Order: sequence, then structure tokens, then C-alpha cells
Amino acid sequence: MGFLTLPAVIVIIMLPGFTSADTLADFGRFAAAEGDEVAVVDMFGAERLGRIVAATDTNVTMGFGAGTHTFARADVLKADRLRDSNLDGLLKGVAVGALVGWMAAMELGAAHGFSGSIAVYGSIGLLLDNASKNREPLYRTKP
Repeated sequence: MGFLTLPAVIVIIMLPGFTSADTLADFGRFAAAEGDEVAVVDMFGAERLGRIVAATDTNVTMGFGAGTHTFARADVLKADRLRDSNLDGLLKGVAVGALVGWMAAMELGAAHGFSGSIAVYGSIGLLLDNASKNREPLYRTKP
């Protein structure tokens, strides 16, 4: 059973997170992402990569190299952060480490490896999540 643990950790950590459609339809999420690198797809289907400079409930201003461009809410179809947070990978690794440590403690009758298991699997989760190039959905228009 223990030989399946590491592959299970890898699969769990690589799974993308879930954000509801109602949450993604909130244009105000751009304000929380100021300074982040994002990919915006406009109403014509063109993708623009840049950094969010400023955001309000009606528009978002992005910096591209030497200039900036302001997108109105009606012009944005979707937006993604280019990198997702590493916190979810760490938390998933810690959860798996706690489970593995608990199972080992139950089998061996000692809890001395519990914290070590949490630290090792948490580190593995953090490293694997840092290595993945998943985009994090930031905004989606409602169909």
C-alpha cells in the first residue's frame, strides 16, 4: 500500500482547483490581482499577456512592455493568472502527509514519524506545485 503513496500525492497535487462560475463572473477579482501577470482574451479572441496595473468594477488597465491599455468590462471574455498559487500544493502535500503519518503511527504504534511525514510530503507538494505551469482562472463572462 505504501508504494502507491507517492504517485497518489503527485496526482492529487496536479489536480486543478475549482472555482464556481458565479465567483469567476465577478469583475472585481481583477482588483485583488493587481501586480500579477495575466492573460486577457478580448471579445475578438485575441490574447494579451501583461501585468495588471489598476482595476475597478468597470475596467482593467494592463501594462505591456512600454505601454498600458485599458480594457472595458464588455471587452473582456476571460482572464487567467499565468501562475497559480503554490499554497494549494503545500496544503495538499500536508494533508497527504498527515494521512500517511497517521497510517504509519497506527501500524507501528508510535507517532514519532507523524511530523516528519507532514514535512516531507508538504515539501514534495510545494515543489511539484511550483514546477507545474498551471494557469489560474481569474475571470469568465457568463454565457
